[in-house]
Amino acid sequence: MIVYKRGVTSRDPFTARPRDLAFTGLRWEEAVAVPIGNVILDSQSMRIDRTASESGGRRDVREDMKTRAAERTVMIPDIAMPAIRRLADRGAPGRASSDGRLHGRLINGDRGGYLGYATWRKYLRFAQGYTAAALDGIVSYTAHELRHVCASLLIASGASDIQVAHQMGAQQDRDDQEHLRAPVRPGPHVDSGCHEPGG
Repeated sequence: MIVYKRGVTSRDPFTARPRDLAFTGLRWEEAVAVPIGNVILDSQSMRIDRTASESGGRRDVREDMKTRAAERTVMIPDIAMPAIRRLADRGAPGRASSDGRLHGRLINGDRGGYLGYATWRKYLRFAQGYTAAALDGIVSYTAHELRHVCASLLIASGASDIQVAHQMGAQQDRDDQEHLRAPVRPGPHVDSGCHEPGG
């Protein structure tokens, strides 16, 4: 469970992007590709229909999802709405001044383009610093483990296996269900500089 230290609110600048993953279950390459037009705040939902992965410094934007289950509409829980609204509002001036050429996604890079993986890791380290620390130091977690947080919260709230699988974009077979139900065990990770699996 991701627990934020006392005094940290949804307005803290470096926690919104990790919260996006922790409470919606998106893969990193899905989260950074969501067009702002796919985010429907009134219905607390967003359409996932593309990915923007990164390898060797090159961006690979794909609108053909790997599986039919991956293309889906995910729900945004109440706890995530302040962060989602702030991300949407933050990009509004840039979209207006560039006629929509920049800041066209829910999550954007510093200059209005795609958020790079190195920058994402910077935000993740800041978020880890805000997270309640264990006795032996700051709790370390990856984007993939944030998906497990979402699955655990859904299961704890009484969601069915089908509902969990849909939110996570997983095929509804036995292996996927066992994968989603695996507990989150944060711990030390080797920073290889490589893009972790979106899982």
